[in-house]
Amino acid sequence: MSVIRLILIDKKTAVSGLVPSNSIGPLFSTVGENIGTISEFWKKSKTFDPDLEKHFKDYQDNPPIFESHGDGLIVIDYPRKRIESYQDFQPARRRGITFRHDGQKTLEESPIEFEIPENWEIIDHIFEEP
Repeated sequence: MSVIRLILIDKKTAVSGLVPSNSIGPLFSTVGENIGTISEFWKKSKTFDPDLEKHFKDYQDNPPIFESHGDGLIVIDYPRKRIESYQDFQPARRRGITFRHDGQKTLEESPIEFEIPENWEIIDHIFEEP
């Protein structure tokens, strides 16, 4: 299984750990729910991937590391309302579709549309558009 490092930042803390690369869609879907804290992020992420938080915590860095791993790095910064993507698994986009996961694989269900709010900045350092 390919992985990326995920960094989550809110007003109180920053955490980092590894998540499956195929969880990028569910990560963006969760941010699209317009929440503001890491604990809210994990609660909402269960809608899209019930095992994502467990996987992250099993591979959590202590202390947090700002360094790419596997397919890259994604930073979700709630105070700045910014996503920075340094990964080459899939482009970081404001709108898109994703599929729910069961922690191991994509579920064969209808796709879920997501949209990250306009007041969020998205910086994709790999798939930059002209």
